[in-house]
Parts: sequence; C-alpha cells; structure tokens
Amino acid sequence: MYFFLATLKIAYVLTIPKPIVDEAADEAIKQTAMKQKQRWEDDDTYCKGYILGGLSDTLYDLYEIKYANSTAKELWDDLDSKYKTEDAGNKKFLITWKECRKELKQKKDAMTMQELVKYIQVEENSRNLDRLELEENKSSKALVIDHASSSGTKHKLDGQASASTNRQDKPKKACWKNRKSEDTVDEDKVNPTPEMGEGGELRRSKRARIEKTYGPDFYQFLVEGSRNEVSMLLTCDPTDTEGGLKLLEDLTINANLVQQQVLEKILTQNATTRYLRSFLNGQSPPDKTQFKKKVPIVDYEEVKPYIERIANGEPSDIISAQNITELLTSSGTSAGQPKMMPSTAEDLDRKTFFYNILVPVMNKYVDGLDQGKGMYLLFIKPEIATPAGLVARPVLTSYYKSRNFRNRPFNRYNVYTSPDEAILCPDSKQSMYCQLLCGLVQRHEVLRVGAVFASAFLRAIKFLEDYWKELCSDIRTGQVSDWITDLSCRSAVSLILGKPRPDMADLIEKECSRESWEGIIKKLWPKTKYIEVIVTGSMAQYIPTLEFYSGGLPLISTMYASSECYFGINLNPLSKPPDVSYTLLPNMAYFEFLPVDKNHDEMVQNCNGALSPNCKKVEDDEKVEICEVVDLVDVKVGSYYELVVTTFTGEYVSTLTS
Repeated sequence: MYFFLATLKIAYVLTIPKPIVDEAADEAIKQTAMKQKQRWEDDDTYCKGYILGGLSDTLYDLYEIKYANSTAKELWDDLDSKYKTEDAGNKKFLITWKECRKELKQKKDAMTMQELVKYIQVEENSRNLDRLELEENKSSKALVIDHASSSGTKHKLDGQASASTNRQDKPKKACWKNRKSEDTVDEDKVNPTPEMGEGGELRRSKRARIEKTYGPDFYQFLVEGSRNEVSMLLTCDPTDTEGGLKLLEDLTINANLVQQQVLEKILTQNATTRYLRSFLNGQSPPDKTQFKKKVPIVDYEEVKPYIERIANGEPSDIISAQNITELLTSSGTSAGQPKMMPSTAEDLDRKTFFYNILVPVMNKYVDGLDQGKGMYLLFIKPEIATPAGLVARPVLTSYYKSRNFRNRPFNRYNVYTSPDEAILCPDSKQSMYCQLLCGLVQRHEVLRVGAVFASAFLRAIKFLEDYWKELCSDIRTGQVSDWITDLSCRSAVSLILGKPRPDMADLIEKECSRESWEGIIKKLWPKTKYIEVIVTGSMAQYIPTLEFYSGGLPLISTMYASSECYFGINLNPLSKPPDVSYTLLPNMAYFEFLPVDKNHDEMVQNCNGALSPNCKKVEDDEKVEICEVVDLVDVKVGSYYELVVTTFTGEYVSTLTS
C-alpha cells in the first residue's frame, strides 16, 4: 500500500505535517503557504480514501466512521499498530467481534444509530466468517464463490458466458460516480437485487460490493503522480493475452470512473487554452459541471477557424496546452470532404496502446496466430505542409511514419509479410506490387490477410487480377521487376524473394488463370484463418464482393476509429458483419451521446444549455421533446445516438467528421 501511495506522490502526508500559514508573513509568502496547505489537505483526503479502499468490507465500515474527521496519518498509524505492515500485502485485514466488543465497552461518546448498525454488521459478518471456516474444514472441496449476482456490472471476457457488446444486450450500469451526483454512489444501480450470502441469507452490509484492486498495470499507468498529474496513457503487452484481457475488463468495469478521470485530465491540462477560457471564464481547474453546461456541441465548421489559425502559425494554446505536432486529414469515407484534425506526440502512444490491445482479443478467439504471418496491405498517402510548417497527412500515414510503428518491438503474434520499406514506399503502385509479391512468396506462412478498409483490400484484388502474370514471372526468376525503382523498397523485397521458385509460380499461375476467381483468397493463401478489414459503416457495401473472393473465410472488423481519435474494438471479432458492435474504450477520449431519431433526420438534445447547428427540437402534435446529451454509461438500449467526443488533442464536445 505504501508503495502505491508513493507512486501517486501522496505518501508524504503520512510523514510531513500539514503546513501552517503565518498570518503575519508577506502576502506572497502567505499565498504560497495557503496553496501548499490546500494541496496537503487534498492529498490527505485522497490518501485516506485509498487506504480505506484497501481494507476488507468489515474494516472499511468500521474505520470509515471512526476516522471520518481524522487525517490519513492517524488512520495509517492505527492500522500499522494493530496489523503488522508485513502482513498487509498477504491477506485482508479481518476484525473479530471480540475486538469490536472491547472497543464498544471503552467508548465514552454517545453512539449514533448509524454507528450502532455498523458494529452489528461487524458481529454478523464475523459470525458468518466463523461458520464458513468451520464448513471449509469439514469439506475437502474448494469453496467456489459465484460473483455473478454481486458483480452485475462486470464485463466477462472468458468462455461462452462472455458479455456481448451488441446493442440488444442489457446496458452496463456504472458502479462509481453517476451524472446525477458527483459525490455519491447510487447503490441501487450497483446492486439492483439483494445479494445472497452463505445459506441463502441476505448480506446486510449496505456498502457496494465492489472489487477494490484492478491489477498493478491498471493503476501504474492509469494514475501517475498526484491528483493533478493523472496520466491516461496505458500500455499493453500484445504478447500477454491474459494481462490484456484483464486490462480490458478493468477498463470496461470501471467505465464511469475512467471517463471522469479522462475528462478531469483533459480539462485540467487545457484549462488555460483560449477556447475553454472563452466559455468557462478562466476557471482553473475548470469545473466538469460547468463544462457540460457552458461548452456547446460543435461541428467541424465551427472548429475549423481555430485549426486554420494554428496551421497559419498561431500557437497551439488556442485549443491545446500540448504542442500540436501535425494535422490529420480525414479519409472522407464518411463525410465525403477531407478535413484537418489536431494531433500531438502523446496521441501516437495512445494509438499504439489501441493496436496492442487488439491482439489479446484476437488470440482469445483464434489459436496459433504466433505460428505464421499476416499479409496486411498497408499504405501511406501524400502529405502537405501548412504555412506554419506543420505536416498535414492522413491518420494512418502519420502512424506508419511514426517511431511508434517503425521502431515497434517484435511481436510474434503480429508479424507482417510486407517489409516496412514496402509499406512506406511513397509510390502507391510500387507499394501495392511489392506487398503482393511478398505475400505470395510467403503464401504458406500467411495465417490472415487484410487491409484497413474493405475498399482497399478489394483494390488489391483488382490489382492482383491485372498483374498476376508479372508477379508469377518475378517469383519464377527470383528477380524484382525493373519498374520497381524505389531503392529501399526494391532491396527489402529482393531479400524476401530470394531465389527462383518455379514450382510456386506455376501453382499461383494455375489458380489465377481459372475462369472464376470465386474463393481465390483461400486458394492462394491456404492457411488463412480470416480476412481482417473494416466492413461497417460505408464499407458494408463491399461485403458481398468480399464474400465472393473469400472462400468462406470470416470477415473480421476489429476496430472503430476516425481522424479525431480511436474509439473502440470488437470484443466478439468472429461475429457476422451485420452483427458487429464495438466496445468503446473509456480511456481514449471523453464520450457523450447526442440522441437522434432512427432515420438520423432530426436531433434532440439540450446541447449543454447552448444551441448550436446540431441542436434541433422535435415537435410532435405540438409537443416539444428535449433530451440531454448522455454520458457513455447512461445510453439506453434501443435508442439512437450520434457520438460526440472531447479529445486530449484539443477538440471539445465535437461531432465526428469521418
């Protein structure tokens, strides 16, 4: 526990007394002392909360009341004197009725009814523990505890009992803070039905049965530094399937908590930006409630002038406290017209986490992905420079050119047939030819094929139809075609091509020369387990064509993303394309939902108190219905919404462009 508090940089309150403000001192010194005192008091509150959160339920109930008006140090010293620190990490603190009774006898002050109820609960829980221990000693079987009834909000990721992310499922309820009250837990939502204890008896404790620890990785990266230095940059080892799934579980179980921390981080970090100050009157740190009331929903056209000012040389602090390092151009696949979005260096790390967390999900459903390679056809697109010298380019081009991608550690679950030199080749035709050539040469190692979008993958099939004879010639001779002039690309592909392979060329030629190309993917890459492409949204129109070429292979759509930020992943990747749904990762951005009607013709909302072009009223028989934007954990099954995001990169309550 002490190490955890030290990691949060709040352990100092256990050794350093609260600063004293000298009223006779100079005003500047006095102001500094007052800030130090306030900081100490805030950290002391958090420290005490974390210590209490690490106790067993019975101890929590007791010490929460006993030290309600005391400091964290007093609580820590009391616990340390009664329960040796060396045992703290090995077992939960337990309290016996004997100790509790002794304390009651010595208690001089009057006791409230609430305190009395808590002590009675301690007695009951203590007796239940004694009975459980007695039964355990009589039986050689391990005690199996069913968490299903007490963890209604838990998103299971194992076995057939996995919770589906489809919109038809029961919505997940948050068990932390809710929109109605920022300070209390709605226990009716946490435990909608009474929790049954041993022997069918009701648990009498009114405290929500919430798991208090979520793994070292979750806290190590979710909370770094003090309350004002929270970092939402998580990391995930793609080779650790169990750890990755546990991290996903932690994020989804605690979606509301993570979302509130994300919003707090964004507002605290960007409190001094001119955009937020114009709505929040310079509040520092900005109040989340005021943010939701005063900052309006905007579309790209309303944000565009701020981005153009940065592109023309004005400082980033117009919208972002972090330095804007580049502008990301949208693909235009949804909105048609490409637009520019701000991006920072930190956002690349967030995207890396997103890509890494996809791997454990696939490993859960598809075995043996570390025994072969993936033929992923990835491409870069042209980029431009703004008047201020900022690079403007598509989001995928930005990532593939980044150090995060080029210097990525080896991951045996995600080895590409294409060398980076072919992916980063600026000539799209040479890049396509070389990547297909590498994929064909390594055809017996390929376990999955794909591209980002379904349209890009079908372009590759069309390219293969046009160039398969030349590709077979290169494989037969062991020489790359003369028109491949990009030297780095040519050199890398030549190493993979290696020697002449006439037998392989003949086999590929036989398959490609057939009258029909139905099922050609399975024929050319016989070990392929699935095709990974995005087939949702505007890409759904390509599903019939993909199914024609696929030979019955599953079409897997793994992720949901846009130029603004990456949103969510498909936790059931083997689902049919019409059934695909995505689980939003709450650490990626702050998500809100704008209610719309089924046909998306009219939007209904309060717009945080300010009307924007996105705000409309729906009139039905002279009745006006106005709905508020809802948080991630408050969406309703059967309703339709437009996603609204507040990102780490300087976009606030913005509808999506792509």
